[in-house]
Amino acid sequence: MIYSDKYVIDAVICMIASILFITLNILIISKTLSYMKFCKRYDIYINIMKYHALELIEDLVVFSKQTKDVVVRDLMRAVKQKYIPQGHFSSSNVFLWLQMRFMIDIC
Repeated sequence: MIYSDKYVIDAVICMIASILFITLNILIISKTLSYMKFCKRYDIYINIMKYHALELIEDLVVFSKQTKDVVVRDLMRAVKQKYIPQGHFSSSNVFLWLQMRFMIDIC
């Protein structure tokens, strides 16, 4: 029983370290899964927009089978992260970009 206080402190430190390690892994895995899902949707958008200079958001919603909010969020993310560097939204739910060659295949 002389060493019991030392072992309790060591056990608590190990438990805290394990909890932090597990939490960090959960965060990394969730970010990775989110990015993978975005990549799949982005590939769908590229295939839909391949031959067009502009695309209606409603068409992307129908063909990609996503909600409008998800499509808009994904396109905004792609423009923000320079995957579609010259893309922008017009006021009438139309997504425009200048040239197809600037679209980057990220996945």
